Amino acid sequence: MSFRSEVMVGELLPVYQPSIVRSEPPGIAWYVGTIGKEAAFYDALIARVLADARVTAPLTPPPGVEAVVRSGQDRELLFLINHTADGQTVPVPTGRKELLSGTTTAATLTLDRHGVAVVQTR
Repeated sequence: MSFRSEVMVGELLPVYQPSIVRSEPPGIAWYVGTIGKEAAFYDALIARVLADARVTAPLTPPPGVEAVVRSGQDRELLFLINHTADGQTVPVPTGRKELLSGTTTAATLTLDRHGVAVVQTR
């Protein structure tokens, strides 16, 4: 069995040695034994991990807006949370019910500062 490993290096805190390893096959395993100094380091790392796992986002929210899908037997809900102090406009599926306000969605939904929305997508 052979393994292929690669190392990603970002800007790190000076007291830690960089240690990020991605190994395959038979599957893909990540080992992260370091602490990044900037958020961009984690953004890049998580983007690679998610791409490896073939995980895609339900939509692309603006910075500071969290989008999470939860689904059950016959229902799927899109939770939108604005973590910023400014209003944010988010693309959403058209013609769906926003459960907190009872309105029907257009192509975008505006979240108030620190606002929340729950859209029933199925």
